[in-house]
Amino acid sequence: MVAKFSDLHVPDGYTPFGTIELCGNTIINGEILFLINTFIPLLIGTGKQPRIWLSGYAKNNAYPIQYIVDSKSQANFVHIKRNANKTKVKIESNNIITIIKTSADKITIPHIDLRPIGINIHGDTTELKVSNGTLRKNKFVNTKIMIKFTE
Repeated sequence: MVAKFSDLHVPDGYTPFGTIELCGNTIINGEILFLINTFIPLLIGTGKQPRIWLSGYAKNNAYPIQYIVDSKSQANFVHIKRNANKTKVKIESNNIITIIKTSADKITIPHIDLRPIGINIHGDTTELKVSNGTLRKNKFVNTKIMIKFTE
């Protein structure tokens, strides 16, 4: 069954950034970067520092688990490092995401790698690889969901 947007639940208080530069692609007035059936693996919301929700799959686990809830690590092997405008998330020794807040309503994500948490999405400053596809220099405007996977 395909979920309707109204069926998806985002956390209370979550407000998306107006503009997200994601690995060489631009999202303007979007809300959800990735959706897998009804599972939202990553949300980044506005705040003094970006608010992060991150979920994925642990080894040998068929159901998603929460690694970060509202910028709070849910396990001792999940590390969130922040300085003035940059946030980095590591799980064990894996760099998962780098977020740079460039204004109150804009962030840049020059690095993302969700493969260590069981999701085949990764990218650098020039391109975003999603499963077997590559996105470069795309612009998504007024889209609720940027990338949607369904079975």
